[in-house]
Amino acid sequence: MDKQFCAIVAFFHEAMTPGDPITLLSYFIGIGPIFTVIPAVESYRTDRSAVIAFPVIFGLLSQVLTIGAITPLYYLAFFLSGGRARFDTTTSITKAQAQAIIFGLIVGAGIVSICMVKFQNPIVTALWQPYPVFMAVATLLYLTIKRPIRAESGFGTIQLFYIISFISASLLHLANLWPRRSDFEALKALYVPSLAPLVDALTPAKAHDFLKWDLTFSLLSTGIAQLWFVSDVIEIPFILLWYLIAIPIFGPGAAVIAVSMWREGQIGDRPVIMKEKET
Repeated sequence: MDKQFCAIVAFFHEAMTPGDPITLLSYFIGIGPIFTVIPAVESYRTDRSAVIAFPVIFGLLSQVLTIGAITPLYYLAFFLSGGRARFDTTTSITKAQAQAIIFGLIVGAGIVSICMVKFQNPIVTALWQPYPVFMAVATLLYLTIKRPIRAESGFGTIQLFYIISFISASLLHLANLWPRRSDFEALKALYVPSLAPLVDALTPAKAHDFLKWDLTFSLLSTGIAQLWFVSDVIEIPFILLWYLIAIPIFGPGAAVIAVSMWREGQIGDRPVIMKEKET
């Protein structure tokens, strides 16, 4: 176990090598909230399945088995446990729960992630590994101070989070894109994983390529999962068109975040629609 833990810490230090490796890692961390907030929000739905009730488990598994491997498994568990059927009738979480999730994200994940990249110290990197536990504890502590009130919807808070995340992810992508705007190969080298094994490459290049695959699988599975939440199949081509246009301009992270915001928007609109039907 100690050897495996040390290997994980060593990997992240190779991934923080100046140049493309740390640039991609910083981008991954910058869009990372989308992979932690969605499971956290779903765990607080009133009708959620016990299978997805503890996002900290999926978070810890992603630290050991990679987020690219666990994200598809999370959505598989979500859909097999009846998540799509519940989506048609579910409602927004409370304002206190939404605030607690964001507080947990900032305190439990954000601060230690920034410190890891900033200081590049093995101890800090080791402390970053169990961040899902820190996030869960911070979320629960917030809820002990501010109790959820069912009448207070957290829809606006979650949407604001998505908007800020979209802007942040877009700016990160622009910062990566602009210096490489006239060099497609450089942009490809930053984002696109190699199809051939990098046998003779240096360790930082291998770590960078591993992260590219990890990012690809996590974003791809999240992006595809959103297609299952459409209310009409006619919406699927529009989402795919959005991906086609948005990924080059805003980046893959921002493109997926925007669709996640649309998905949550469907839930937030239901009380208004129900009220209109009653009148």
